[in-house]
Amino acid sequence: MNCLALSRHCIIADFRFAEQDLNFTNHDATFYKFKLDSVLQSLPPADKINQWRLYEFQEWAFAGIKNDDYAHRTIEDLRSHKFNPILSKVLDSQRYHCFLSHYYNTTVGFQQVWPNTKILTLVNWQKFIRLAGTLKSLSNENIDNHFSYLLDHPSTLSWPSLIYDVDHSIFSQENHLRSIKTLYHALGWDDFQEDLIKQYYSEYRYLHGY
Repeated sequence: MNCLALSRHCIIADFRFAEQDLNFTNHDATFYKFKLDSVLQSLPPADKINQWRLYEFQEWAFAGIKNDDYAHRTIEDLRSHKFNPILSKVLDSQRYHCFLSHYYNTTVGFQQVWPNTKILTLVNWQKFIRLAGTLKSLSNENIDNHFSYLLDHPSTLSWPSLIYDVDHSIFSQENHLRSIKTLYHALGWDDFQEDLIKQYYSEYRYLHGY
């Protein structure tokens, strides 16, 4: 998600950075440096990776909605500033933001609130998730319970879905760059910044020790 957030077409989904992201009028080197510096803040120091939740972007809060509120919220609620006034600017900007969902029902609910949602499905993630789970001090049972639900609805996704093959891409810079570039093209984005993505990937790879 953070490699997508490096694009001018995508707002960083965190209150700490979103408004400044929106306020840039020139998408120049200063803007893209801000984007990279911001997304790098989502990575904990290597010795604090088990505290990763303190560093990850709070896209749940940024999306303006709680997990159990989907059935009761609409775009009009978001524009009412009930959650955060920045969201009204996000809607007016007609730019994307990324939201992570581990569950089918959550994804469906989110799409009801944000009807123009595009779905990016992560596939073939078992090897990486074992590695990341161990570093984050998650037990195998916790990992199994958390991700097994993802397999419950493999054939019920009726919407067009973009794909990122995790285990094929994440362990190889070349494959990762190719996959992210493909996503940019599929989304119609015209500012694939290979050098920035390489820098983020290098830090991410170092953090996970591969």
